[in-house]
Amino acid sequence: MISKAKSCPGGTALFNYVVNEQKGYELMRNGLSGITPKEMFLDMNIIQQQNSRCKNNTISMVLSPSIEDGRKINDNMFKSIASDFLKLMGLDPIKNQFIAFVHTEKEHKHIHILMYRIKMNGTLIN
Repeated sequence: MISKAKSCPGGTALFNYVVNEQKGYELMRNGLSGITPKEMFLDMNIIQQQNSRCKNNTISMVLSPSIEDGRKINDNMFKSIASDFLKLMGLDPIKNQFIAFVHTEKEHKHIHILMYRIKMNGTLIN
């Protein structure tokens, strides 16, 4: 399993790339409403406004198993992998707003997770 996490400015372009039914399907989400990528971004943006000083307010994560493992992993396993990864990163999959989307358009299945760095009280997640 290869994982990558970085903070970035986020935005609708990132949401349009990740939340794209031509690339895959939604795996799970928490505290996030909306159907379209733009609606999801706008919903997350409400929390982001609690801390307007933060420029890189989104955490973009990718979890990529090997091609062989990706063929064997079902959605319940992917959900466990995503939740466990968030916990290992010190992020709370129950308290934090996020969306996880599985991309299947390439030979290897992989998970994209978008989460805002702003907590409900306006403080930052490192």
